[in-house]
Amino acid sequence: MPDEDFEADETMEDGPAPPAPGGGGGGMMKIIIIVVALLAVGGGAFMFMGGDEEEAAEGEAEEEKTEIASNVKKVEFGFPVSIEDQTVNVRDGKRSRMLVYNATFEAVDEAAAAELTNRTRQLSDLLLREIASFSYEQLTNVTFRDTLEAHLRGKVNGLLMDGTIRRIYFDQWIVN
Repeated sequence: MPDEDFEADETMEDGPAPPAPGGGGGGMMKIIIIVVALLAVGGGAFMFMGGDEEEAAEGEAEEEKTEIASNVKKVEFGFPVSIEDQTVNVRDGKRSRMLVYNATFEAVDEAAAAELTNRTRQLSDLLLREIASFSYEQLTNVTFRDTLEAHLRGKVNGLLMDGTIRRIYFDQWIVN
């Protein structure tokens, strides 16, 4: 008898299913597609417009760097020669003080650098004698170091026979 019920059911005919109650089922899908499309178009426009501003900002920053670089004088560093861990007794009345320093000399050419390297003992002695002639107050004054550097540079250049030094850099400067 189950076959009789099956044949008697008129809703199981071949062909399209009848529409669901409340209208067509494709309306919600159309809305979702439209919303997704609008979001994609809006996002693409935002990225496109935002990219132009970012590229313009990068271009302006690059132009500014180029302008700054053209105003900066480019200086090549010479040939460095270092003297390390030098200790000098510093006069300070009756107190016992000392200065420990490292110095790097910037020679203008290879000949001067080679001479500095070969005459390290003389150079070390010259610096020891010259620095010891200054007082504790002078050696602890940060602005005095420029004066000291110029003074020592003149003395070292007077000692050299092949070339000159451009600068003296004090890599370490500890006064106790």
